[in-house]
Amino acid sequence: MTDPLSEPAAPSWNAAKRFGFRALVIYFLLYTLPFPLTYVPVLGGLLGQGVDAGWKSLGPWVGDKLLGLGGHMFVGPTGSGDTTLDYVKLLIMSVIAMAGASAWSIFDRRAISHPRLARWLVVGVRFYLGVTMLSYGWAKLIPLQFPLPSLTRLLTPYGASSPMGLLWTFMGFSPIYGAFTGAGEVIGGMLVFFNRTKTLGAAILIAVLSNIVLLNFTYDVPVKLYSSHLLLMAVGLFALDWQRVSALFLRNVTAPPALHTRLFASKRANQALVAVGVLLVGAATVQNVTRGLVGYRTFGAGRETPPLWGIHDVESFVQEGEEVPPLLSDSTRWHALVVDRPLPTVFGGSEQPGTIGVLHMDGHVSFHTVEIELETRTLSFPQGGADVLRWERPSPDLLVMTGMWGGLSTEIRLKERDLSESNLTGRGYHWIAETPFNR
Repeated sequence: MTDPLSEPAAPSWNAAKRFGFRALVIYFLLYTLPFPLTYVPVLGGLLGQGVDAGWKSLGPWVGDKLLGLGGHMFVGPTGSGDTTLDYVKLLIMSVIAMAGASAWSIFDRRAISHPRLARWLVVGVRFYLGVTMLSYGWAKLIPLQFPLPSLTRLLTPYGASSPMGLLWTFMGFSPIYGAFTGAGEVIGGMLVFFNRTKTLGAAILIAVLSNIVLLNFTYDVPVKLYSSHLLLMAVGLFALDWQRVSALFLRNVTAPPALHTRLFASKRANQALVAVGVLLVGAATVQNVTRGLVGYRTFGAGRETPPLWGIHDVESFVQEGEEVPPLLSDSTRWHALVVDRPLPTVFGGSEQPGTIGVLHMDGHVSFHTVEIELETRTLSFPQGGADVLRWERPSPDLLVMTGMWGGLSTEIRLKERDLSESNLTGRGYHWIAETPFNR
């Protein structure tokens, strides 16, 4: 009887397949470096910083000296994965992969195939893809990636939204839909970890990632390169079982059994590898859930409602004892005060100061760093020098602020807006709708 876990005889690969495989291995290692060591405490962080610093040195040098891009490459953190530096990195990795594969082919002419290395590559792709999808999935199950529309967003004219802002508002409006999409990412990510379910997981992730890639391209979300790479990984995993899948679903014939060969000859070594994989998946899950819950409670929808939270429309605006008329051409007079995140929060390991937003009469919104003192009921603005406003609430929906603003003595009377009157936030859900409510 044939052992289903025994290693079959390795067929010979042609030169093109050997070269392509070798280039793929080098490219994958460069692209995912230093994964999975990123999950090793302390060491992972140091390695990540080292790799990042290396790319920030090599990329601009190649861009300047070889590509003639001059000073057009920005190396600071921007939140974008489609920067000029990212495209230069893609070119560098492709060139290194091709050059490395050429050298490999020259110095290793005896090898007719690489079956064992191919199995290691599949394991690497499975775990990198799975861990990545867990991180994105949990950020949707715990609504952090797509938060509820901010108060400032509610004041932004529809046509002033960017395509990405429109997508974020659409996704953030319904945490249930966001959780549904996140569940697909988590389920697919978990399934690719296991040999018996990796093809099913890859099929789920192809569906999920195809939608994500299309959204990124059509809504101009700057994660096009990264999401495309993840989709190609899922397609590659699925393609490994294409003959069996097509036999069952297309050719209506019996699908041959899958062969799961061992990575090591030693049983203990294979068991140790499984243990490492379990630890990696467990660490990724615990890290994402813990980080997600902390973020949800500190700066997400689960945070405590801060003081003065809401949109406050200006009823009167007096400076130096004179009423400032509400002219639509005035770029300094307030039209509304937006208090959404006035308290400091910790995000990405660094503390972010509290801010308020001011909607001006001409329609633009300005943001101001603020420090709140609850005992004295004052708002201090460090960037405004001596600007300080003290608030009082003569009635629950009325807010009166007095003090200095823009270096001038100011008194502002504001009325809190009832957000339930907004079509977006107050519409709610209806089982029965006699007519469409499409605004």
